[in-house]
Amino acid sequence: MKTELDHELTAIVADDEVLARKRIRHLLAKRSDIRVVAECVHGYDVCDKVLEYKPDLLFLDIQMPEMDGLEVLRTLGPAAVPGVVFVTAFDQHAIRAFELHALDYLLKPFDDARFYEALDRAIQMIGKQQLPDNLKRLLQNLPRPEAFMPRIPVKDGIRIHFVETANILWIEATGKNTMMHTTDGSIKTAKNIIEVARDLDPTQFYRIHRSYIVNIRAIREMQSWHKGEYVVILSDATRLVTGRAFRGNVDLLMRR
Repeated sequence: MKTELDHELTAIVADDEVLARKRIRHLLAKRSDIRVVAECVHGYDVCDKVLEYKPDLLFLDIQMPEMDGLEVLRTLGPAAVPGVVFVTAFDQHAIRAFELHALDYLLKPFDDARFYEALDRAIQMIGKQQLPDNLKRLLQNLPRPEAFMPRIPVKDGIRIHFVETANILWIEATGKNTMMHTTDGSIKTAKNIIEVARDLDPTQFYRIHRSYIVNIRAIREMQSWHKGEYVVILSDATRLVTGRAFRGNVDLLMRR
């Protein structure tokens, strides 16, 4: 049953599939009380748009490039997360996690009735100042590697370098590749920044911008910038400006 509200809500639709976004927009267009303010294809774009528009609702695909849906929520931080409708294709691990933590989700393909049922449940979250307990538990319990290698292999053309992670100062996305800046110089790798991040200890390496990951041990100081951002100054005098989409990570870094 569709419940019409007496005021307009705003929504963001995040899915890397064009047809999926069109279908959700079509279903929302039948509701006079909901207005779509943005569409997103990449995870980092979701973070940016949520902080910009502060929507009431977020239709969030779990499988997205650059950053998956759960990582989006973790990056935003509890205070910035709106009412969420999870959307996923058949993903056994994600579905098991949702059901274990009693979280609602839309499994593609879904019919109209199921969509509006999930929508009405998400609307109940609106107005709360923090994530529901079951969603917080899910994010806290997401599996992470138990141990990280002190050296990681980095392929550079026909050569493979074994880089000491302790020597990495910061990592820079350069298109589809990345550049590792270390105490011994810079090394280019064919991996993208997401793939590189998986090899690194998340308690030591923080993504502060869509193009930057920093080693917290290399940070010399942080200076306030405009609109809540910071300039991060590293031990080699490199200056990096944090990105709004990664404010949640920066907040975690500031609390360490």
